[in-house]
Amino acid sequence: MTAVTAPLGGTSRTIRPFGAFVAIFLMGLTPFLSFARFHDYPVDRPEILISLVIIAAASAVVALVLAIAPAILQAAILAIALILFIDLQFGFTAMSRELVAVTHMPVAITKPLAMAIMTGAFGSALVAIWLLRANVVTVLATIFVVMASSTFIFGHGAVGLGDARSPTTGNGDVAAGPPPLVHIILDEHIGVEGIPSDIGDGAELRLHLRDLYEARGFSVFGRAYSMYFDTENALPNLLNFTAHDTDRSLLDGITATRRMTRNAYFDLLAERGYRLRVYQSDFMDFCSGNDAMIESCHTYRSTSPAAFRDLDVPVTGKLRLLWSMYLERASTYVALRRGYRGLVHSRAQAFGIALPAWNWERSRVGPLPTVPVIDALAADLGQAAAGSAFFVHLLSPHYPYVFDRACQVNPRVDQWIYATDESLAGPRLNSDAGWRLRYELYIDQTFCLHEQLAPVFDALANNAALKDAVVVIQGDHGSRINVHDPITGNVDRLTRDDFIDGFSTFFVGRSERLVPGYHEQLVPVQDLLARIWDHTPPSVAEPTVFLTDRVTGPLHPVPAAEALGAMRD
Repeated sequence: MTAVTAPLGGTSRTIRPFGAFVAIFLMGLTPFLSFARFHDYPVDRPEILISLVIIAAASAVVALVLAIAPAILQAAILAIALILFIDLQFGFTAMSRELVAVTHMPVAITKPLAMAIMTGAFGSALVAIWLLRANVVTVLATIFVVMASSTFIFGHGAVGLGDARSPTTGNGDVAAGPPPLVHIILDEHIGVEGIPSDIGDGAELRLHLRDLYEARGFSVFGRAYSMYFDTENALPNLLNFTAHDTDRSLLDGITATRRMTRNAYFDLLAERGYRLRVYQSDFMDFCSGNDAMIESCHTYRSTSPAAFRDLDVPVTGKLRLLWSMYLERASTYVALRRGYRGLVHSRAQAFGIALPAWNWERSRVGPLPTVPVIDALAADLGQAAAGSAFFVHLLSPHYPYVFDRACQVNPRVDQWIYATDESLAGPRLNSDAGWRLRYELYIDQTFCLHEQLAPVFDALANNAALKDAVVVIQGDHGSRINVHDPITGNVDRLTRDDFIDGFSTFFVGRSERLVPGYHEQLVPVQDLLARIWDHTPPSVAEPTVFLTDRVTGPLHPVPAAEALGAMRD
């Protein structure tokens, strides 16, 4: 290939387009290959091969621009490419978060620190490229040949339940103990009476859930509610029997996986002789930072290509999922999207200008990896004995809505929609039609979820040791298929439906301290869990749900009776 004069190397030196292509291609290939290998995604799949063609085409364009650009622009382009590589490979936000954790700096500086690291990296890369300008393409190509090769050969990550560990505080040598415990959190599961009966099969789902669990000897609390809209507040307060009015006060606020600072529930179980097995997603960490007796802790990946790798989904759909997950690892990509939505798209809509929405991504697959977790739980329950406790957090029926009522995966990935419509600007999260559509899909997925739980109930019925087991199956908050975000800034817009969508949550339990049958009282889940364990419930002036302002720490209380009424009667 003909060499093109390149000022980066001086007037007597040239930069060859092919050499530039090799360097840029390998720079783009390495983090993508690392991502695929880490999630055990076979590199011979069509979606991977097409992705390599996409990377090659983009690299060819960049190489041609490099070959004709002036010196300073060449250096800048190569520096930007290096920054994107670092961000996709490591993540600037992840690096800053780890630095904050290690140095015990204030959590509030995490994002500014990420920007500072990125700026410093860009400046350093620019200087290094300029100093190496005579040989920079050769140096970069050599470095990334080694990195790409080692990634291909050695890159590998576990899938399925992922991490399984036994904290050193665990004992596990207890021969006997109290009746077994099975406690399952169904993320984003609305309460029985929160299900809109006039949408799809909503009325049938209400009756189905009530009959299903009453027939199995459960107490069904149709008007149970969460005091919080977000998992980050709902579960830490539930598991500490508290009702804090400060946002995320029980999380350490640093680690990528939300880690609780304490877990009074686990401590109580340990004191009563339970040996805990935890099945958690990588969204929230229930195992670290507590002194409970944990026999094992299994973590499954909530956002992994492995979840859809073997599904009967078209290649185009898998490409969309794959690239959504891949690009959202990068802080720069997320910042660009946020800037477009907040500064460009929303303002254009305010002036009546129709710009395309930036919402093509489908990176969430939460319900998919829960299926093998349920199977693993059912198998483990078959071996349960007195003193065994199983705590499970399933990201289902949480969006996206991928399962139909018969538990068949929708092959149309573009229809794997989220709880809210991200193309809308302003105070509304859903149009009226979008709200109904999402509930139709959500109701089908909820039917499926309770069918998926059948092996768990089979295990409960078939293992004599589980005859008197304490069983709790509950949501953490509502479906969150809201028309308006339940925040303080929207307090004048919020309807009863908004409160029910956000705070009504599922709760059924089987315990000697609960009366079997259907119960209609409006009751927070913290009180119900405290009742099962004869623990003091949270002290609040009156039954309350909390609104957040998404900016500062304090939460705004709203009387639960006013917010939720008699649910959707």
